[in-house]
This record gives sequence, structure tokens and C-alpha cells, in this order.
Amino acid sequence: MAGSLSFLSQPRIRPVTKRPPNPSSSFLELLNVSSKSLQVTKHYDLAVVSRVYRREIASVQGENPVKPDFKRLCKERKVEAALETMDEKERNGGSADLLDIVKLIQICADLKLLEAGKKVDGYVMRSSSKFKSSVVVLNNLVEMYCKLGDTNRAREIFEQMGARNLDSWNKMLLGLAENKEGEKALEIFSQMKGDGIRPDGSSFAGVLMACVCVGEEKEGQKHFESMSRDYGITPTAEHYEVMVDLLGRTGKIAEAEELVSNMPVDPNTRIWETLQKYSKTRAQGQLGYPLSPPGPEARWHEKGKGQPQHKS
Repeated sequence: MAGSLSFLSQPRIRPVTKRPPNPSSSFLELLNVSSKSLQVTKHYDLAVVSRVYRREIASVQGENPVKPDFKRLCKERKVEAALETMDEKERNGGSADLLDIVKLIQICADLKLLEAGKKVDGYVMRSSSKFKSSVVVLNNLVEMYCKLGDTNRAREIFEQMGARNLDSWNKMLLGLAENKEGEKALEIFSQMKGDGIRPDGSSFAGVLMACVCVGEEKEGQKHFESMSRDYGITPTAEHYEVMVDLLGRTGKIAEAEELVSNMPVDPNTRIWETLQKYSKTRAQGQLGYPLSPPGPEARWHEKGKGQPQHKS
């Protein structure tokens, strides 16, 4: 009996098991788990060490490493970090969301990041058809390149689009006009109408800006009159401002004054300033309007009729 129970007096041997590191351990303690096997040394770049750390902890704990939130990076406008996350997602067989791509394109345009914008462009062009065939994505790329001054690439994307909507034409038209490429903008407007696309107020703002670029006063007058006559579009203050600029640049000061005097809406400060910029006589009262505009709500008043009338 005693012999059969002799094993009770022997010390128990516990099986050796590999325990995962304590999540609360310090960074160096956790990194030490894999320092020998992965040959991590102090000469490694911090970013490399960080990646090794995340992979090792994930393998030991059986969890996926936490990846940066792409939407958060876009919201914080950390473009380079967002691009790295997007590339990593692509390498793992995934892809970014369409709205995320659009947001990233807009950030590149706002922050004037041409090289980053080119990377997003490259991602779109080598990705699945859901991006390359998206009118929204391609429209934003056209707008981005125009804002960053690369109208050649914008035109390439525009011409390669399988389908275009009114916004596509307007972004290309306005982009060329804003980059002082008036003749090309007028060509786009003609092509637009030839393809049966009905222009809107933004289209006419772009074509009037194009006329300013090339100094085509008669062409501008024709389009300005065509807005309401042929398309039923009521000119806004923006259209009047561009027309005043066009008339002033071509020396038609009297015509510019008459245009402002007949405006159905109150001329704003920008219109006053544009008109006065081209006036030959600067003395207050000689042209029938004050040297400094009385405010955005001031109305035109004819010479000799007293103070400007305000809209009630």
C-alpha cells in the first residue's frame, strides 16, 4: 500500500507552456519577446521596430494588429499616413471606400499637395473598375488637377472618361478658365453644347471667365444675353461681376456702368470694386457713384440724384 502511494511524495513537475506577454508590460519588455528571433537591434528605424512589435504581439496573442483608422486620418488631414494605410490595405487584398478616396482627393486639392494627389490618382487607375468608372471620383480628380495647375492631366482624365455628367463639363470648363486657358475653355463649352449637354449657371460663369481671359467682349456679351433668352437662367451677382470685369478690361467703361445701373439685384462690394478699378475718373461723384462703395447692399444711383438708395 505504501509503495503504491509513493508517487505522492515526489515533487510535481508542471508542464512548460509559452505564455503571452502581459499587455500591460512596457514597450521594451514586449519587444524583448522577439528581439532574438527577429534580430531587432537598436540600429533599426523606429517605424520598423514599431511594425515588428505589432506583428510579434499579434502572433503571440493570436490577434490582428490594430491599424490606423483611415477615416480618422483623412479627417485630421494626415495625407501621407492615410496613403500608407491605403497601400497596406491594398497589399492585403483590400481596397479603400469610394467616399474615402473622394475625401482624400479633396484634401490634396485644398492643401496643394500635387505629389500626394498623383499617388491617389495612381491608386485609382490601377484599382478595380469601381473607382476608374466612378464619375464622382474622376470629376474630383479633374478638379484637383485644375486647382493644382496641371490642366494637361486633368484634360487626359476628362477625355478618357467613359461617361460624363454636367458636373464633369463644368469642372473642366471652370478649371481651364481659372488657369487662364480661355481658348481651351471656350472649346470645351462648344463641345459641351455639341454633345447635347444643357449648360447651367456654373457653365456660363466659366465661359464668361474664359472670355475675360481672351478679351472677347462681344463673345461674352453674346453668352451673357443667351443665358436668360435661350436657357431661362437668371444672371447672378457672380455673372455680373465677370461681365463688368470683361467690359472694363476691353475699355467699355460706359457699358459697364450702364450694366450695373440696370442690375435687377443690389450690386455687391466686389462689383463696385471691379467697376471702380477700371474707371478713368476717380473723383467721387463724377461717375455717379461713390469712390468707396457704401456697402454690399448699396444700390446704384445716377449722377445728381443724391445718396444711394438702400433696399428696404
